[in-house]
Amino acid sequence: MISFSLSRRKILIIILFTTVFALLFFLFLNFHSRFHNKVVSKEKWNSIIESREENNKINISSITFNDYQAIISEDKIYYSLVSSKNMYNPMIHYKTSNNCSVVVSGDIDDNSTVKIMVYNKKYYHIYSLVVTKYSLLSIDYDENYSEKNIPMKLSLFDNHEDSIRRLVESDGKIMIIKDNVEYHFSLTMNSLGRNKRVNEISLFGMSPSNKYILLRVKNEKDDDFNCVQLFINNKYKGLYVLEHRERRKDNER
Repeated sequence: MISFSLSRRKILIIILFTTVFALLFFLFLNFHSRFHNKVVSKEKWNSIIESREENNKINISSITFNDYQAIISEDKIYYSLVSSKNMYNPMIHYKTSNNCSVVVSGDIDDNSTVKIMVYNKKYYHIYSLVVTKYSLLSIDYDENYSEKNIPMKLSLFDNHEDSIRRLVESDGKIMIIKDNVEYHFSLTMNSLGRNKRVNEISLFGMSPSNKYILLRVKNEKDDDFNCVQLFINNKYKGLYVLEHRERRKDNER
């Protein structure tokens, strides 16, 4: 009787572990996949659209490419290329509203326009994938703040091949010299007692500093090492060059 009970318990444990493993494997297949595996035919793409209604309330809340976070802004997904053998067929991981499915219209290359669709049984929504060779700089601040120097949070994804630190995050203050043209910012961090102090960081391999400047790029240059795609409050602002503020002052003398 005891032996039977132990055997039965073992069987139940095996069934439980098998079920959990199968569930995790299913979730992995659905939410972790190579980009190419999400490509569907034109016929399949059109059939999804024709049998559903467009609705922007279903969405992709976050998406990573090869474990690097992309930026989602106004129905565009910005993917910053990091040099690797899989950069055009990255591993993708995403989160959607209501566990929706995700498909893409084609493979990634330097020139094609790729669409990403999220959908469920009733609705669909389409994003454009923007593939960029530049790093991504995101700054968030309160647009209603009345002072000249506005508290901000900064997040820089450095895609340079020799980058030691891919993601740099910091508090700070931003000063708008000319909207959409020139921004100055200084970096800060919390010290003991939650007091703010200078946060000197090396960005793009420049000497450590807490004072930087962003200038709108008029003419894109392939050899411009310090260019970033800039997002302010999750809105795309364009291509900017990032420099030390001290270096800019020296150049103006």
